[in-house]
Amino acid sequence: MSIHVDLELIALVAAIVGFGTAAQFLAAKYRVPSVLFLIVAGITIGPEGLGIITTETFGDSLSTIVGVSVAIIVFEGSFRLTFETVRTAPQAAKRLITIGAALHPSLVRRKTARQRRLIGVTFRKE
Repeated sequence: MSIHVDLELIALVAAIVGFGTAAQFLAAKYRVPSVLFLIVAGITIGPEGLGIITTETFGDSLSTIVGVSVAIIVFEGSFRLTFETVRTAPQAAKRLITIGAALHPSLVRRKTARQRRLIGVTFRKE
């Protein structure tokens, strides 16, 4: 049994991990959320920047990789959130967190239903 290893893909993943690590260090140094540097790194190496990574680079796995990456970013951000931060937050932010989170599912359903009607897509229940 032989395993085919694409060295170019391994180098690309190593570069992505390197960019992510650099973003974390810069965020810690400048005391800003790391997501700012992660976004800048993503735009820089993505199709709109240098074009090193395109939608074809990872093929069908791209949506899974993006989903896991977003989950990691949100998970990491939750570690920095303290109850004291929430208590001292402005009232508008508190409403956004509580009321916005509660309304989100119904607003998304309405929006997608409206979009389906606009483009004429129907789904049949089987």
